[in-house]
Amino acid sequence: MTFLPSDPSHAVSFARLTDLVLEFQVALNEARTADGWDQQKLAQIVAHEYGFLGPFLSARVETVTAETGEPVEFLVVEFRPPPRRNVEKAERLFQRATRQADQGDVQGALPDLKRLVTQFPEVPKYHQTLGLAHLELTDLDAAEDELLRALRLDPRLEAALTLLANVYQKKGAPQTAIPLYRRSIELRRTVHALSNLGAVLAETGELPQAIATLEEATEVDPTFPKAWYGLGLALYKTGDPALFPRVTHALDRALAVIGERKGAADVWDTARQLLDHVTLAATQAGAEEAQRINEDVAQAEAERGGLPIRREESPLGGVLAKLEYGWVHHRPYHRLLVQPNVGAEREHLVRHELEHLRLVNLARAARRNRWFVSTPETHETVAKALQRDLDALSRKGLPADQVTAFVRQVAEGALTQLYNTPIDLLIESRLLDAHPTLSALAYRSVKAQLELGLRAAEDPQIRQLTPRTIFRANVAMNGTFALWFDERWPRRTDLVSRFQRTEAWPQAQQLYASWTASVPHWEPGDEYDWIRNWGEVLGLKGWFGWIDGNEEPAAGGSPPRAHASEEAPGAIRRAEQMAYLHYLLGALEWLDREGLARAREVAAEIAALGMGGLDLGGDRKYTLRTIPGTEFSGRHLVSLLYVCLKAMDPTIDPGIDLHEPYLQALELHQHRSKEG
Repeated sequence: MTFLPSDPSHAVSFARLTDLVLEFQVALNEARTADGWDQQKLAQIVAHEYGFLGPFLSARVETVTAETGEPVEFLVVEFRPPPRRNVEKAERLFQRATRQADQGDVQGALPDLKRLVTQFPEVPKYHQTLGLAHLELTDLDAAEDELLRALRLDPRLEAALTLLANVYQKKGAPQTAIPLYRRSIELRRTVHALSNLGAVLAETGELPQAIATLEEATEVDPTFPKAWYGLGLALYKTGDPALFPRVTHALDRALAVIGERKGAADVWDTARQLLDHVTLAATQAGAEEAQRINEDVAQAEAERGGLPIRREESPLGGVLAKLEYGWVHHRPYHRLLVQPNVGAEREHLVRHELEHLRLVNLARAARRNRWFVSTPETHETVAKALQRDLDALSRKGLPADQVTAFVRQVAEGALTQLYNTPIDLLIESRLLDAHPTLSALAYRSVKAQLELGLRAAEDPQIRQLTPRTIFRANVAMNGTFALWFDERWPRRTDLVSRFQRTEAWPQAQQLYASWTASVPHWEPGDEYDWIRNWGEVLGLKGWFGWIDGNEEPAAGGSPPRAHASEEAPGAIRRAEQMAYLHYLLGALEWLDREGLARAREVAAEIAALGMGGLDLGGDRKYTLRTIPGTEFSGRHLVSLLYVCLKAMDPTIDPGIDLHEPYLQALELHQHRSKEG
């Protein structure tokens, strides 16, 4: 603390010895003797530590009796301040410099701040502010010097203590920083000191203390995002899966108080990254619980619907789980197929399929179940609606039968999505309400699907080559799901903001508004009305039909679209899949050379050729008009078709059991590309 007496050539600074920074206390004690203080040595130490004040007159230690009767020692320093100074002008300069720094121009404010500490070396706040400027410019040595000077003048300046601790933390000296943070907190509990102390304690492995300190920080100021982020990180570092819900709560609070990225980009980005890590860890940790839940639900639905459920592992191509209804396939059981050797997310999809069965069971009990089908009349409606797109493809030289096959394929994909999306929104909502502990599983599974859909929505070639009605419907339905996702896990992704930039966004908002208005009043079977309404909004009216789904269909009847059997004549057996690796790798290299437009043409021709069946086991050779001069085996064509379809739409399930060799080929191809 500094006093300026009436004589402008004489100033006094004094401070309680026990308030001084510990290192300085140790240095001063070297001048203490059994008979008192060695004045010469004391003067030397003070001259070194207070040299920034200029010439000093004297330094001494005085003892004062406190109100409690205990003696208190003070360091008293007398010095000569610079002559002819204007205090009011200095304060105006200080205000201007701090405003400039607050607006982001720290470098520009530096000269004025340096001028101030030269003219008024005894003012602690000037040194503190200059130290902060050096810290923000990462000049750590200069920051340390200025902050120590501020604390020489006023050792109870808690902000300077916190800033000096920050300097030592950045210098990699956490054990030096910790007592400074604690001293600052003793003087005044601030969210900055508490948050930084908690972060250092977590870094040094003192996790219980770190968590308690960071919880205190969030209580002192619940609007400080770094406190919430630090708490989430400390809880995560424990590695205790039981604490994962608290981790995600803390990180979500950090995002909530920031509001949007520009508010604190560094915390925003790291909080999102950590949320991804913790959801992955929670997914893996919750796999066993999810499997147990699935077994219980399967048993309950078997009792409700009267048919048992058999769970089998089977290669499924592009999906991780699917359910084949016993009523549709004329079996005395439902068949739940699960992709083998896949991560924990598949348990979420298994639970999802079981919820589909539950909804069907409930609708059948209410006599309101319906199957979604295509008929010759709906095919004609689709063809008329897409005539302009058919003509455009024909003008590119594709034969009429190939054009028809291609457009039918993409239309079938759009209708499958139409059948699924409104019901999937209901299912995912029900699952989260029923099993909040499986939130991480649902988050990762749905996020991955939405990211794939977004990649397709943002691909200009896909937009150009896909019929506009179908493309817009696909993007609108994915955008609707993104709205639901962001409502459940707000601010964790940029999915909504990216879908907002698409032309289908108004439709997505309309669909979601209608769905959210209807879902609180849902009764079994209402979901089929949602599908009809969505079809009208998306311009797909008349593209599909319905049949009664309350009784077992006659032999040969159409299965529900979302659960149609993926088994096809000539399906690829698991033992043969590795033989396709060479063909898949060659197809990926061909795709890199030729591009997506060529892939669509080739896929259309192979799909049309495959309508008559392909010989996958024999020596028969095929030729393609779109790739003249080359003969292909059936296996080669199937591999090329798989790669082309995945390039056109990564979310598509080609219905070919090549998922595993395709992933291996893709990894090899990416490695080769990196190697040049």
